[in-house]
Amino acid sequence: MSDRLRLAVLGLWLGAAAAWSLVFVPAVFAEVPPTGLAARLVGASLERIDQAGAALGLAALGCGLVGLRAAPGTLDRMRRLLPSIGVLCHVLSLLWLLPEIREIREAAGGSVAKLAPDHPDVLRFAHLHQVSFGVFTAAAGTALAVLVWDLSAGLHLQARETRSP
Repeated sequence: MSDRLRLAVLGLWLGAAAAWSLVFVPAVFAEVPPTGLAARLVGASLERIDQAGAALGLAALGCGLVGLRAAPGTLDRMRRLLPSIGVLCHVLSLLWLLPEIREIREAAGGSVAKLAPDHPDVLRFAHLHQVSFGVFTAAAGTALAVLVWDLSAGLHLQARETRSP
């Protein structure tokens, strides 16, 4: 039961990350005028995605912990604990990256586009934005990796059960 719940939770986690990054963000930047509003919308929604991702990652981790003692080997234990990496990524974003990015944007009057391109805050913002992208990609990649690994582990177990007398 917890394995099926974990698959559902992982699907929600990955689906939310994919919908946000592949549908919502491009649509906002395509449709909202470049006044800083698009960046504020994306930043605020990323905070919600990070909160949901951390919660869903914890739920997936919890489902994995249910069967941890019965796990047949080190690799299976690793698979069950892997969502913790994604949770850490979301927490890092929530507690460090997003607040710093928001602080720079607010200090610039709502948008870093108002500053000179070589201004130190613009350069810091660009660096934090790149790190944020990498951290989000790592969180979503963790959800994908765990989902694929869980599915393949489940298929492997099913095949082994059908072969045994």
